[in-house]
Formats: sequence, C-alpha cells, structure tokens
Amino acid sequence: MLEMDYTLEGSVYNRIAAIRAERGLERSTVADAVGISPQQLGYIEHKRIVPSLELALRLSAYLMVPMEQLFGLQPFPSPEHERTFKLL
Repeated sequence: MLEMDYTLEGSVYNRIAAIRAERGLERSTVADAVGISPQQLGYIEHKRIVPSLELALRLSAYLMVPMEQLFGLQPFPSPEHERTFKLL
C-alpha cells in the first residue's frame, strides 16, 4: 500500500521562477494572468503551497510549458547542470 504524505510544503517541485526569469516576466505579471496574487505565486515558487490542478494548468498554459516540465515530484536539475550535461 502506498503511504500518503499529507504535508503540502515541499511535496511538489516546480520551475516557475526559473522560467519567469528566462522570459523576463515579473511575478506580478504571471500572477495577474492566472488570477492569483503575487504573494500566492511566491508561495508556490518556494514550495510553501501546492497549486490546485486548475491553477497548475493555468500556469502551464500561460507559460506555454508542458505540465511535466513545469511541475514534478523530484527536484529539477539546476540550469548549470543542464548546460554541463549538454556540453558532454
């Protein structure tokens, strides 16, 4: 039987902040576009809360990134690691 982890903090990883930075988007711009406050988006980016499925879909659509590239159950590789890997 699968053990259920009911803690919200840190249970879902995301690349929202990294993608925002790559595209030069302000937190408030993205938050307004998906209908939440910049503070709420900050909490999501810092893994303090997990977005609902609907909000995750809105973020994915707005940022034009597939869900599996935006959210995951494991930490994403750092951009430096990805660049090093591509050079090998």
